[in-house]
Amino acid sequence: MIYFGWKFRRIITNEGADTGFMSLCRAPSQEDRETWAFLKQNYKGRLIGFCSYKDFPKSSHKSDVNSNVAAWCHCFKDPASYLPGGVPNLLLSRSDFVNVPIGRYSRYRTKDYDVVYSCLSKSQMHAKNFDLFAECLPIFLNKMGLKVLMIGDSVIHEAVPDHELLTKLPQKSQFEYLKLVAKSRVLFVPSVLDASPRVMTEALSLNVPVLVNEAILGGWKYINSQTGNFFIGKSDVEVKIRPLLSQNFTTRRWFIRNYGPVNAGKRLLSFLSELANEPIRAKYLMIDDPSLGPMRRFRKIAPRMTRPTTGTSGKRRLKRISQMSGDDLYDATGGVAAVEQKLRKVRKRKGDKLSKPKVVKAKSRNRKSNPRSPLRRSGGSTKRLAKMRRRVPRGLK
Repeated sequence: MIYFGWKFRRIITNEGADTGFMSLCRAPSQEDRETWAFLKQNYKGRLIGFCSYKDFPKSSHKSDVNSNVAAWCHCFKDPASYLPGGVPNLLLSRSDFVNVPIGRYSRYRTKDYDVVYSCLSKSQMHAKNFDLFAECLPIFLNKMGLKVLMIGDSVIHEAVPDHELLTKLPQKSQFEYLKLVAKSRVLFVPSVLDASPRVMTEALSLNVPVLVNEAILGGWKYINSQTGNFFIGKSDVEVKIRPLLSQNFTTRRWFIRNYGPVNAGKRLLSFLSELANEPIRAKYLMIDDPSLGPMRRFRKIAPRMTRPTTGTSGKRRLKRISQMSGDDLYDATGGVAAVEQKLRKVRKRKGDKLSKPKVVKAKSRNRKSNPRSPLRRSGGSTKRLAKMRRRVPRGLK
C-alpha cells in the first residue's frame, strides 16, 4: 500500500472528489522513493509543484523533480530565479487555502500579549530567523515595555534570558496555539526562508495584524495597509510596530475577500482546467490537507436561514447583526448550523435586543386563540373566565 505523506497531497473538488492531480511541496527523499516511483508512473503530467518549503525547487538537486512536474504554484516575486523555464506557473501558495473558523475563537478577544513569536524547535531557528528576533526582543521589552509571548521548545527558551514581560510557553496544539494568537495584538514574523507562512494567514484570519521581514520569500502578498507592515531590521522595528499596536484591524475581511479556500480554489481550478485542456466539474478546488482547516464546504452566507425580519432581506439582516456584534458572519464554514449558532450567541450577548422573525399564526376557532373572545381581550386564563361567569351579584343572593 502506497502511503502519501505530508509532502504529497491530493487535489480534490469542493465536493471531495478526486481530480487526478497530485501536489508536491518538497523534494522526495530516500524514504519516499517507493511513493515517488508510484507517482511518476501513475500521475504523469498531473504532478503540480507547490513552493512551500524554503526556496524549493531551487535548492533541490533532484533532476527528476523538474522533469516530472507539469506546473508550479509558487510564492516568489521573481519566479524566473527559482523555477525551471518553459513550465506553466501560477502565483498561489498552500497558505492561501487556510480556513480558520472564527466562531471557535470569537470568545478570546481579550489581548493578553502585545507581540507573539513562534519557533517550535531548534531545526526551525534558521528558517524562522531566530537571531533577528533575539536582536529585536530587548527593544520590545526594555525600550517599549511590551508583553511578548514566545512559543517553542526548551532549546529556544534557553537561548533567551528571562524577563518579567516575556512569557515562554512550550509547543501547543493547533487549537491552543490559535487561541494564543487571538489574544495577541501583533504577530512578529522575522523569517526570510519561509515560502508559505501559514502562521501569517492564520493570524490574519483572527484579525491579528502581522509585522513581517521585508526580505521574506513568501507571504509578502498578504501585507498592505489593512493587514500589517514590513520592517528591515532592528533599526526600524520600533517605528513599524507602533501603528499596529494603536489601531484596530479587521484583517479577516480582507483575507476572506482575496484568499481563503474559495478564492484560492477558483484560481487553482482555472489553472488546472487550462493545463488539462478540459473543464473540471467543480466550483473550486482544495488541497486534501487537514492542517489547512476544516474540509467542509466554505459558504459566505448560508442559502437557507431563519425567516428574516419583515421588510429586510436575509443578507442585510446578517450584515446588521455583524456590525452590531463585531462578528464576521459572512465566512461561516458550517452552513446553516454555523449561522444559526452565531445568531444565538449574538442574541445572548446583546440581551436578545435584536429583532426576531415574526411568526404568523393561523386562525383558529379555539376561544383561547380567537382575538374576539373575552378571554383573549382580558388576557386571563380559562379557569379565571369560568369563575367570572359563575359569579352571582350580591343583591340576588
